[in-house]
Amino acid sequence: MKQTDKKTLWKSRIQDYRSSNEQVADWCNRHGVTSGQLWYWMKKLKKESAEHLENTHSEPNWVSLHVKPWVPQDRTALVVVIGAARLEVPQGVDQKLLADVVTVLRRLC
Repeated sequence: MKQTDKKTLWKSRIQDYRSSNEQVADWCNRHGVTSGQLWYWMKKLKKESAEHLENTHSEPNWVSLHVKPWVPQDRTALVVVIGAARLEVPQGVDQKLLADVVTVLRRLC
C-alpha cells in the first residue's frame, strides 16, 4: 500500500475513532488494529499537519477586529468557556444535553 493510501486510511480511521466515543482499546479491538498503531498515526498526522501549517503561514496576517461589549441576558445562569468556544447555559438546561455538548467541545477545542 502506498504511503498516501495509508495516510488516507488512517485519517479516516482516526476520524471514526474520535466520533465513536469509545475507549481506545475497545475501538482498536473492533477494528483489528493495535492501540500502538492508532497512537502512532494520530501523532504522525498531527505533526505533519502542524508542519504544513508552519510552512504555509510563515508571516502573520493582521486584521482589524471591532468588538462590541458583551451584555449578559437575564436568563443566562452560567457561562462555560472551553478553548475558543463560549457556551451560555440558561437556567433549567437539560443536564444530559449540557454534558454531551461539553464532551464534544473538549474533544474539538
